[in-house]
Amino acid sequence: EDTPVTFTVDVADVDSETLTVSVVEDSAVRGVATVDNKYEVTFVPDPDWHGDSAVDVIVSDGDLSSEALTVPILVTSVNDHPVLTVPAFELDEDSETTVTVNVTDVEDDWAERVLNVEITSGPGKGTLEADGKTFTYTGNADANGSDTFLLSVTDFDGAVAEVLVPVLINPVNDVPTHAQCDDVSVESGSEIAIDVALCGADIDGDVLTVADDAMVSNNGTAVIEDGMIVFAPADGYIGRTAVGFFLTDGTDSVETSIAIQVTEKVNPYIGTAGKDGQLVRIYSAMLGRLPDSKGFTYWSGQLEDGMTVQQLIRYFGTSDEFLNTYGDRLVSDSDADWIEFVYTEILERPSDAKGRAYWTDQLAGGLSRADMVTFFAESSEYKTQTQTL
Repeated sequence: EDTPVTFTVDVADVDSETLTVSVVEDSAVRGVATVDNKYEVTFVPDPDWHGDSAVDVIVSDGDLSSEALTVPILVTSVNDHPVLTVPAFELDEDSETTVTVNVTDVEDDWAERVLNVEITSGPGKGTLEADGKTFTYTGNADANGSDTFLLSVTDFDGAVAEVLVPVLINPVNDVPTHAQCDDVSVESGSEIAIDVALCGADIDGDVLTVADDAMVSNNGTAVIEDGMIVFAPADGYIGRTAVGFFLTDGTDSVETSIAIQVTEKVNPYIGTAGKDGQLVRIYSAMLGRLPDSKGFTYWSGQLEDGMTVQQLIRYFGTSDEFLNTYGDRLVSDSDADWIEFVYTEILERPSDAKGRAYWTDQLAGGLSRADMVTFFAESSEYKTQTQTL
């Protein structure tokens, strides 16, 4: 079966030595016969067929032909390998798919035989479960790409068919996951830029960014600048707070938060003496804030180079920041209201009767309101309050 056979035709003619052998047209039973090498005939049986066959041949000397000679041929049975047909395995990441394979065998008794399909080698990126000829492939968590496994089937005569089955796992975007962020701290009156990319993780390796349309801040304000959250505590707030936000990989997002400890602002100028101490007090009283490092360095240098404190006060008293700090009160308040405002704003207490009478007389005598502020800045009470000498 499925094998060609060649035989030689013995020929003789008393009149001629030149003889030819030919196959009678359409005489081959369940196969094809051809003449090779003058007297040799090759018979090829039909695929997967066995049984009794025959072919008719004749001999000719060019003038006369012999009667047809029927050559019987017995095609013996040979066990055929079963055929295993497997549909495509394709699925999305983090899912499963089920397919049914097909087994065929050309042997006549196939219909009565039950051939089992076995898993010869399992997949690398998932698991494979068999139920007869139905197979369920389940991908491993977050696995995608190509995978393979090997199936085999053996018939009752021992013939084996194997198929290496390809699997295609389509990638699916994974939702970012929350990660615990380290707490951060910021001084009251300051702001802090927080890199929150590490507050989440993405198994796909996507870069996480803050979704600016979904952010909540408590006890302060939060904005996004250059991919970072910039948090500024509310005026006067001291304590623990948090900023809630969403991290996105461009497709999906995860909600998370970061804890922030707001601490009291540390006065770096505590104990500052001499003209530098005066500079600190003038900043605090006239501008309502401590000096920044650049401003402190500049004005300290000016005082060191000969600028008088009075000149510094006059400069500050005409600055936009001073005018913005005290606003219309400089011109619209009555003397009594202005005195009470300065006591409250600078010394953080109500005025006393003696103090009200004194400053009323000073203002009536021509003291400017800006100069009054500087006198308060140089008072022993304010020196103690600002802890400068």
